[in-house]
Amino acid sequence: MLKDKGSKSSIMHKVYRNKTISKTRWVVEIAFGSLKRWFSSRATKLKDKDKVHSIHVLEAIAHNLKRSSGLECQITKN
Repeated sequence: MLKDKGSKSSIMHKVYRNKTISKTRWVVEIAFGSLKRWFSSRATKLKDKDKVHSIHVLEAIAHNLKRSSGLECQITKN
């Protein structure tokens, strides 16, 4: 279907490494992995879109606060 419309798939599959996508994807995957590991962030049971958004925003703030001390140490070491 994509070929018929002249478009290209941007999905990165495990078997084939797409270098253009993987350069961005690993940065994002680190953040999602940290959220899962530190805050047990999984699929939500909430149905209300605003509540889900609020939880994601709070998790992102907590993630940034948790990482901020590590970032300061890395900056001062360099």
